[in-house]
Amino acid sequence: MDLATLLFWTQFPVFALSVVWLARPTALRRLASTRWTRRRRICGALLAAMLPADLLLTSIDSEFSRAVGRDFARVLAVVEGPIPNAVQAWTPFPLTVAAVLVYTVGFPAFIAAALFRALGEEDGLVVRRLAVALLANYALALPFYFFVPVSEVHVVRPDVRHLIAETSRSLAEFHRPSSGIDNCFPSLHTSITITMLLSLPVLRMRHVLFGGFIVFTTLYLGIHWSADVAAGLLFGILCRRVGESVVARWWSETTPAVAFASPANSETGRRTA
Repeated sequence: MDLATLLFWTQFPVFALSVVWLARPTALRRLASTRWTRRRRICGALLAAMLPADLLLTSIDSEFSRAVGRDFARVLAVVEGPIPNAVQAWTPFPLTVAAVLVYTVGFPAFIAAALFRALGEEDGLVVRRLAVALLANYALALPFYFFVPVSEVHVVRPDVRHLIAETSRSLAEFHRPSSGIDNCFPSLHTSITITMLLSLPVLRMRHVLFGGFIVFTTLYLGIHWSADVAAGLLFGILCRRVGESVVARWWSETTPAVAFASPANSETGRRTA
């Protein structure tokens, strides 16, 4: 078995182990014992629909790109100059393998771990905010992907290496259907990672380090421009705020009975909500 094939099959246990490490077994056990209310089921259904929706949108994205007839990556290639080469100035093989696995399977594992932790929280507002914020990332990014196509760095800059394909072409081809080659601006890897970090009920150092490494891989692997990452940072912060605002306005658990209760009863209601 060659290295490329080994990496391909390694991705599955790496995904499972990453979820357990990031979420922790106690959080997963809490999720298994959590009572699934109607609102939690709605959140779970929305989140489960994201992967097939992402595959569908990626499949039709090329039609929009042809209609636009322009690749804005060529503008970024001029603006950013030597930055992509500088990021790849040092590419030791162990770092490259780790970056490939974190970018391809560590990122979805990070999302899954955050969702499992949120779904296991007694406060249902946590998962609602996270679900809305995650959907907002896609909703805000899609117009850019359809009408402002930006190709991956290695496509426009042959001097920049596509390290995923160099390390394991089968792994690159396996994940390509979920990511259009001209869907770079903004970087969803970055924006969703930032949204997850800001929305986690309990933020640990392992989450910060893992999230930071995900953002680093977007540049290191020759995929995203630094402008994509900068936009992703802003999008991630904005979408977290959207999640809070939407849930507070339209999807909170405040009821008229609590709203018009006496001060003493209101305090009791807040403690038991």
